[in-house]
Amino acid sequence: MNFVGRSVTRLEDRPLVTGNGRFAADVSFAHQLHMRVVRSPHAHAGIRAIDTAAARNVPGVVAVWTTADVADIPPIDFRLTRIEGLDPYRQPILATDRVRYVGEPVAAVFATDPYTAEDAADLVNIEAEPLTALMDADAPPGAFDAGHATEVALVRKSFGDVETAFAGAHAVVALDLHLLPGHGLVGLDDINEQVVLPMPHRRGRDGQNAGADADQQPRVDELARP
Repeated sequence: MNFVGRSVTRLEDRPLVTGNGRFAADVSFAHQLHMRVVRSPHAHAGIRAIDTAAARNVPGVVAVWTTADVADIPPIDFRLTRIEGLDPYRQPILATDRVRYVGEPVAAVFATDPYTAEDAADLVNIEAEPLTALMDADAPPGAFDAGHATEVALVRKSFGDVETAFAGAHAVVALDLHLLPGHGLVGLDDINEQVVLPMPHRRGRDGQNAGADADQQPRVDELARP
């Protein structure tokens, strides 16, 4: 680990800047298939039907999968520390009876070349009933599915003697913080001015913000104005 904390020589640049880089799309095997994912155009909707007939009839298409074809594959698990009660909220690899964000995978098309797969994916028809979407973090919880609300759990984390630290502080600034995925934290003070802080974070599934490490959390004195 002697490279921690110092600049290191990059090894990958020469093939890239000389045009000799090799990417996944450059790899080709005999009988290789190409996949295109059909994604939800809705932020929140109930799936009534998925019509794949037209896509299956395209020459060069080998298979079109929907949730019934991958029923034996377990949902996508969480990569962070396990929290009690999260299992029902895991995302299936292909949507079942409901989609919960624009771009959620609904079907997968496999074909002999990427262009045929892409054209066939455009022929998959998703019949869906739009449902109410929660657009405000302060809105009351909605229904995730039958028996589960969108408020999964309340997680509290801290370190050190928090009460003593606040009791001995020269000044205490109270803020309501709203996490902006991939951007930072926004705090609103008493006169509605905004304080924006960079927020390092790990990436969750499908690139969604999944929180920050403890040593990356902003300190109270970082939130105070001079």
